[in-house]
Amino acid sequence: MNYQQVIVKIQEKLGQRAPQRLKIPEFIPSAIILPLFEKNGEAHILLTVRTDTVAHHKGQVSCPGGAWETQDASLEATALRETEEEVGIPAGHITL
Repeated sequence: MNYQQVIVKIQEKLGQRAPQRLKIPEFIPSAIILPLFEKNGEAHILLTVRTDTVAHHKGQVSCPGGAWETQDASLEATALRETEEEVGIPAGHITL
């Protein structure tokens, strides 16, 4: 499957589901982005490896993202901010 076919398939699948929020009392509002990008016509996923200096999940493979902060207008804004902070991709270069 090429990049465009992957995007269409994901959009079709996500279009069949209503967004849901977790209903867990101790849940910390947070968001991630699963960054898909095209290289040589193929779809790739950008993942990160957490450093040993973070409080939780040291050395684990993860998606860019993190906890909601008061300056974030939404969880989408959280995901965009965290992605720029963690991997340097500006929000203007991301399609949600």
